[in-house]
Amino acid sequence: MNKSILRPTSKDYSDIDPDEENGVISCMIENNQVNIDVKTISPFKCIFGSAGKLQEDHQTAIIVIYGCWLPDRRLREYRYIMDQLFYYIYHKLEKLVTNDYVLIYFHGATPKHRTPELKILRKYYQMINFRLRKNLRAIYVVHPTRWLRAVIALSRPFFSNKFYHKVHYLFTISELEREFPHNPVPIPIIIEHWRTSFVKNFFLRNLYSDLIYDIRESDFFDFVVNISITDWLYSQKYDRQNASIKRSIERSTSQQFGGHGHESAA
Repeated sequence: MNKSILRPTSKDYSDIDPDEENGVISCMIENNQVNIDVKTISPFKCIFGSAGKLQEDHQTAIIVIYGCWLPDRRLREYRYIMDQLFYYIYHKLEKLVTNDYVLIYFHGATPKHRTPELKILRKYYQMINFRLRKNLRAIYVVHPTRWLRAVIALSRPFFSNKFYHKVHYLFTISELEREFPHNPVPIPIIIEHWRTSFVKNFFLRNLYSDLIYDIRESDFFDFVVNISITDWLYSQKYDRQNASIKRSIERSTSQQFGGHGHESAA
């Protein structure tokens, strides 16, 4: 398996889950016992995080999912890895969520080949029990792309209206901080770097567009000025040529008439 695609990227890579025994975590999903392969999901356990409880009520849990650390769809055992990862997240939710909870999903720095397909998400959503569905207060999608918003909009027929209305978009970290002023949400370095480069590229794109627009305007201005100057120069040239021709005609005419006068006098 390609290690560069797996890319363990968190200090949690070597952490041991308290429920782990002999490389396996046992949990119950839909009244069925499931054994989670810890070795398989170890490079991806860092996608799940927690920001504690809301300071307003000290009961609502804040769950964080980082899309940038999801498995690559190009992996040969992608489906198996995703299933094991879902079981792990489900197990963690059962442990952490006792009342209501909010889910924060970071989509920044997540390429399309790490974004799960819609049918897989629908399958996992249907496997979540009623308690976790009901207690979900809101989903905050941070740094959503147009492509992701389009996918969420197209998936509306497959989810309940209540679930769809719980989805909120936060385009910047500042909006996230205003939404959770008393709960600092951990942001990985990779997302910080992505945010910095995104803002820089966005600024450069706008600056480049403005410069191109200004250059085009100045070129057009220079073009108009050059045409005007060229026309004026040509007109001056033609005026001088016409004046010279006119003087030559007048000179030759006066010489002809002057010559005839001398002959008649003689």
